[in-house]
Amino acid sequence: MKFLFSLMLLSSFAANAQELFKLKGEIKNPTEDKLVITLYRNWVEEPEDYNLFLDSTNQFSFEASLDEIAYLDINYGLNGVLFQIIEPGDDIFLDVNTDDFYESFLPSGKGSEKWLYYLSHRKRFELVIDAERDLFKYIKDGPEVYGGKLKALRKEQLALLDEFRRNVSEDFFRLRRADITGRIDQYYLDFLISNDMLNMVMNNFEMKTITPNLQDKSFEYGFFVESLIEAYKTSIGTEDKEGILDDYTFLKYAFTRDLIGKPIAERLIAHKISTDLDINGYSIDSETAVRNFSEFAKNQNYLDFLNQKLSMVKGKSLGEAAPNFSLLDTEGHAFSLKDFRGKKLLIVFWASWCEPCLKDLTYLPIINNYFKNSKNLNILNIAIDTPEDFANVVSKGENASKSSRVDPNSEFLKAYGIHTVPSYLLIDENGNWLEDQLIEPSFDEGRGLIKQMETIFSKI
Repeated sequence: MKFLFSLMLLSSFAANAQELFKLKGEIKNPTEDKLVITLYRNWVEEPEDYNLFLDSTNQFSFEASLDEIAYLDINYGLNGVLFQIIEPGDDIFLDVNTDDFYESFLPSGKGSEKWLYYLSHRKRFELVIDAERDLFKYIKDGPEVYGGKLKALRKEQLALLDEFRRNVSEDFFRLRRADITGRIDQYYLDFLISNDMLNMVMNNFEMKTITPNLQDKSFEYGFFVESLIEAYKTSIGTEDKEGILDDYTFLKYAFTRDLIGKPIAERLIAHKISTDLDINGYSIDSETAVRNFSEFAKNQNYLDFLNQKLSMVKGKSLGEAAPNFSLLDTEGHAFSLKDFRGKKLLIVFWASWCEPCLKDLTYLPIINNYFKNSKNLNILNIAIDTPEDFANVVSKGENASKSSRVDPNSEFLKAYGIHTVPSYLLIDENGNWLEDQLIEPSFDEGRGLIKQMETIFSKI
């Protein structure tokens, strides 16, 4: 498992957002020593994963700067809550007993009314009866019967939300309403698709009842619109066009035809481009798509994210020169990429709080010894830590040719496109990118990475 490092250490450097979201709590009878929290600021940028370790009193604490409403997952062992809406200024305390996680789940503090609503929703529609599973009994009864059951369920769920309206913000109320609507509409869309009724997909949903901005922000409604547009694309026979420029053109066409609003069009296009960069890497088409999107879109977060991601992916094209750097080793001596010229360089990115990283570090001596004489390989360990945290683990990174530390918001990390740990990069004797998708050193006790590197070196 990989973790987003810069955001895991958010509290170690200043935040520029308007308000903090605060979450504290206590786990009684703990079975695990940590919680994993995932923060979704929007549905284009990468979600942020946080490890929260319990202290000696089994308590945890978390803060994140928010400038607008967001979503949060909390996972503890096999239990958790998913896609909870949170807001800037919330200050919540959770009291949980693992003997009965959900029955004991007790939120208090500013913003906790939202969490109490979610508990009531879960009790009424998942525990007393599993309302959504109950829908499957009517799936063979035709669109009128099945659609009627969905409308009744939506009405009941919205009625429960109305009961909490005076105790929650209007922003939460409207966004949660969009989530409910999106989830119900997704059920009906799935029904139409499974029954080969694609000709009906664009005529059965009143999309303008949810504002364009809410469609963009809502988890459930946004993904419903994405599914709807894909179904429509299939219904008119254009699903075989799968290039990123084809996707861009079709989604912009859907906007110009007033099938979708501009905010959700921007979200869907940005998500398509981001996914294409992840899967296919840099291409002329992906650069053209980003350039076209920059002329079309207004969402600055999406624009900044895609331009940064494109720059990172383009800069890491295999065979191109890796960015030079100047760092200090653990003894305070300066070094740069040029110092490794003439030898291949394996760069290992890790952090003190990352358990998979620490496990991988124990296998680096095996890698180092195997290639020591025959392949002229250097290993550079780079810890992504604050000075205080690194001081406690500095010895763990010394089984390498050189060891260093950088801050989580370092320009060096941005230049190298490192957002997660553990991460591994291979650079050739001339300072060019050689490989950026390496097997973890701990896999098969080092043998997996050795075999992969042998294959790479044999092709040079």
